[in-house]
Parts: sequence; C-alpha cells; structure tokens
Amino acid sequence: MKKFLDNKIVKIFNTYINPLLIGGIFSAMGNWNYENDLWFKQKLASLIALFLLYAFTSYKYSKLDKEKDSEIKDLKNLLDERDHEIENIKNQYIAKLQSSEEETKNYDKGMRELAALFADSHSSINLLSKQILKGNRTLAVWNFKKVATGICNGIYTLLCEICKPYDDFTVNIMLSDISATGSKRNITMIAHKGKYEKYPGKFEEKLLLSKNKTFYAVKTYLNKDTKIKILTTKEEVNENFVYIDEDHPDYSQYVGIPIVCSGNKIVCLLQICSFGNNKIANNKTEILDIITKYINPFTHYALLAYKIEKGFISSFSILEKLEEEKKDAEKNNKQAN
Repeated sequence: MKKFLDNKIVKIFNTYINPLLIGGIFSAMGNWNYENDLWFKQKLASLIALFLLYAFTSYKYSKLDKEKDSEIKDLKNLLDERDHEIENIKNQYIAKLQSSEEETKNYDKGMRELAALFADSHSSINLLSKQILKGNRTLAVWNFKKVATGICNGIYTLLCEICKPYDDFTVNIMLSDISATGSKRNITMIAHKGKYEKYPGKFEEKLLLSKNKTFYAVKTYLNKDTKIKILTTKEEVNENFVYIDEDHPDYSQYVGIPIVCSGNKIVCLLQICSFGNNKIANNKTEILDIITKYINPFTHYALLAYKIEKGFISSFSILEKLEEEKKDAEKNNKQAN
C-alpha cells in the first residue's frame, strides 16, 4: 500500500485531481434535484466514492507523513549519535596523540639527564684512572656519592617535567654500610635534591638499624623487602612514617625503590616524596608506571656506579698488596746480598 500511494501518478491524482473531480461533481449536481436529474444516482455514487477515497488517502498520506517524520527524526538522532561517537573518537585520538607526544618528550628529557650523568662519569673516571697510574689512589674525583647526587638532581628535574604543574618533591638516596656488622649496621642519606636547597636534618647522619627500627627506610632494610613501596595518600604516609615532633613536613605521597645487588641484598634505597597538594600521580598504578618508564634506568645506573666504586676500592687494595710484596721482595734481596 505504501509503495502504491507513493507512486507519483497516484499521489498527483489523490492530491490534486480527486479534489477537482469532487468539486466538479458537486457543481454538476446543481440543486440536487434527483427527480429531474437522470444521472443523479450515478453522480451521488461517484461523489461518495471519490470523497471516501479522498478521506482514506488523506488519512493514509497523513500517517505516512508522520512515519516519515519519525524516520527522519530517528535518522537525525542516529546521525547525532554517530557525530557524538566520531567526536569522542577524535578526542580520544587527540588525547592519545598528546599523551604520546608528552611521553616522547619525557623520554627525551630522561635520556638527556642520563646522558649528562654518563658523560660526567666518563670524563671523571678517565681522570681518576690517570691519577691512579700516578699513585694517587683516592676517589675524590669520582665516587658513588657524587653519582648519587647527580641521580637525585636528574630525577627531580625529570619529575618536575612529568608531574607539571607540581614541583614540590624531594629525591634522596640512603646507602647501606655493608662493612658494618651487628649493632653497628646503619644506613646514611648520602644524596638529596628538592625544591628548596635546605637539607633534611638526618642528611649524612648514620641511622643505626638497631636504634631506629621505627623509621620507614630502616624497616625496609630490616625486612629485606625488595619490592617498591608506594604510599599514595597523606593518611597512608602518616600511618607508616614516624615523626620526631609535631613540626614535620606535610608529606602527601612516598615512593621507596630498593636498589638490589646479587643475593637480593639492598645496597641503596631511592626515596621520592611529594608535599602539600603536590603529587607524583593520581594512584598507585600511575605512579608505578612512571617508575617503570622513567625512574628505573636511574636505579640501574646507581647500581652500576656502586659496583664500579667497589671495583676501584678492591683494585686499590690489590695494588697496595702488590706494592708491599714488591717492597718485601726488594728488602729480602738486599738482605741476601
């Protein structure tokens, strides 16, 4: 029926011709004198038939128009939904593109910070090697503490880039004294970098493991827990930290990354803290993502530098022993002669 009514000829007839025919028949019926009009019945039947046809088709066309309006409305809603989906996809693509560009920028920043550390160590170690050959066996030119300071500076600079607009962070490295035993075992903060130049009160102070068991860093060493520690809220930090007095820093987040050598032995602990309303990231997953992508390379470099320093110290001992043996041999030769 719909297809029939939508036919162009049928539609023209029902819309334009039929009303003219109805009007013409009305005029032809004159005064409706059925007694003298031989065609009255035929005219009346035609009029009724055409009128009913007009009424029926008008109703159908009205219904079809409503259906078309509804279809157009549904189509418009569908197009609006598609436009909304396209806009969402576009926004997601732009967000991913911006995120990718930001990530690339952060990687570049991290690599430049590491490259600067490598370059400094390269020239310093070369100079140190020349001094060793001349008999100067000290680590004044290059040592792990200097490297640790550079690492803290590099990580702080990188965090300020990654965590914009936040910049109130501190980065420090706690070093374990592997030569100490028993009650003399201790850890010391050997490097620190923050927004302000002021050093913490515990900087370069030996924290005896036996007397400072409540300190979070000490607990990490005592528990031999090599997992990364992440505290994401002020409440979590305050539950785990011990404060000497009420006038303590307003910590908001904490990250502790154990730097581990063979045998799961913790040699260093890299600590990152944020303060006030500043934050490293919104949650533990995001913080761990930052650590994995950007911070871990610095911890690997720290372990390498630590091993190199130990290698130099061992070589000093070997050289000293060889020199003593040489002197003893020369002394024995003189006595024999």
